[in-house]
Amino acid sequence: MRRRLWLLLALGAVVIAAVLAAAPRFLARGRAGADQGVTITFRFPEELAGPVERLVGAFHQEHPRIRVLPVPVPGDPARRRESLEREMADLNTVETDLFAVELSWLPAWHAAGWARSLEPLGADQLTEAFVDQAAAAVRFSDGTYGLPWVLEPSLLYYRRDLIEGAGLDPPESWGDVVRLSRQFMDSGAVRWGLVWAGTPPEHLARLFVELVWANGGDLVQDGQVAVARTPAREALAFLRDLIHTHRVSPPAALDGSLAGVRRAFQDGDPLMVHHPPALWRTAAERQAGAERWGVALWPPGPQGTAAVTSVDGWALVLHPQTPRLEAAWTLARWLVGPGAQQLLARETGRLPALVAPYHEPGAPERQPFLSTMYTLVASSGRPLPAFDDWPAVADAVARHVRQAVTGQRTPEEALERLAQELERLIPPQARRTERDTPIGLQRRTAD
Repeated sequence: MRRRLWLLLALGAVVIAAVLAAAPRFLARGRAGADQGVTITFRFPEELAGPVERLVGAFHQEHPRIRVLPVPVPGDPARRRESLEREMADLNTVETDLFAVELSWLPAWHAAGWARSLEPLGADQLTEAFVDQAAAAVRFSDGTYGLPWVLEPSLLYYRRDLIEGAGLDPPESWGDVVRLSRQFMDSGAVRWGLVWAGTPPEHLARLFVELVWANGGDLVQDGQVAVARTPAREALAFLRDLIHTHRVSPPAALDGSLAGVRRAFQDGDPLMVHHPPALWRTAAERQAGAERWGVALWPPGPQGTAAVTSVDGWALVLHPQTPRLEAAWTLARWLVGPGAQQLLARETGRLPALVAPYHEPGAPERQPFLSTMYTLVASSGRPLPAFDDWPAVADAVARHVRQAVTGQRTPEEALERLAQELERLIPPQARRTERDTPIGLQRRTAD
C-alpha cells in the first residue's frame, strides 16, 4: 500500500514537472497568436486605389495589430451594384468588414439592413467634426449608419484662360452658356462649347436633376411627383437643344464617359464641361488647372432664381454582422481623421467631409480649387434625393431623358412616362425627406 502511494506521488511529480516545462512554450505560442492581430477587409472605389494604398500603409504603422486588406470595387455603378448586392445576399457570411458607399446609395443600404447602426459605438460624439449636412446624410430616424468620408460636388468647369482672358464672366444664365459657347466656337478657340457625359446612367440623371433644380423645380415637390411640370420640361428641352438646335454639345455626349470628358478638357477642348468628380489627379494636372481652369455653379434657368450644384460623395459603412467590429471601427474612425482627409483632398481633389481641413493654415494657397469648391458648395450645394432606391430612380430618369434627347419622344411625352414610373418607384411616404434641403457647408469658427 505504502509502495503504491509512493508510485502515485512520483508519477504526479513527473506530470507536474512536464506541465511546468511545457508552459513557456504554450505561453509563447499564445503571445505569438495575439501578436498576429486581426485582418479586416475594406472595399473602396477603384479610382481611389493609389491614395487608399498610402492610407492603409500609414494606418498599419499606427495600428500594427490590425491588418487591412483593401479591395477595390468596380468603377461602373451597375457592376459595382451587382457585386455588392451579390456579396450582401447572405448577411451571415461576412466577406467585407468596412465599405465605402455612395451617400446617394446609403438610404437603400439602410432600408435593406446592410449597414450597422453606429450609435452604440459613439458615432454621435463625432457629429460636430463633420460639415453639418454631411453628417445629416448618414443619419436616419433610427440612428446613424455611416461616417461621411469625402464629398463630390458636381460643378461647371470652364476655360478660365479664354473666358476671363477675354474680360468675360462665367455663365450666369442658360442663355450665357449658349452665347459663350457659340462665341468661342465661332472664333475657332474650341471645338465644342459644353461637353457632358451621358454614361453611366447615374451621371446623366444627375445632370438632369441639376438642370431641374436650377430652373426652380424638383423630382418631388410638396409630396407629389413633379417631374412633368414646367421647370423639368424646360430643363429637358434645353438639354436636347444643346445638341440639336444650338449645336454647342456633341451628339456623342449621350454615349460619352467621364473619362472622355476629363481627357478632352485637359487637352484644351471644350470651353466648359459638366463633371462631378475632380478633374485633376496629379500635381501636374493641378498646376495646369490653376493656370487655365475655372470652377462655377450651374446657372439658373428661366424659372430659376439661383445657381446650384448637387453633392454626392462616399460614406464608410460597417457590415452589420462583422465579427471584427472593434478593428473595423478603428479603421473607419482613422479614415475620417484630419490626416487621411487631407491626403484624399490633396491627391484626389475631393472635398473633405471633415471640417478641420478647411481651416488648416495655408490650405487656400496650396489647394485653391479645394477652397473654391468649398465656397460654391457652401452657398448652393444640395444633396442628391434621399430616396430608398435612388439607383433605380436614376436609371429611369436617364432612360427617359435619353429618349427625349434622341428624338424618340418629345420632352413632354418622355416626362409624362417618367412621372408614371416615378409614381411606382417613389411611394408616397418617401416623397418627403428631412434631407431635401441645401447641404449648407457652413464654415465653423476655430475652437
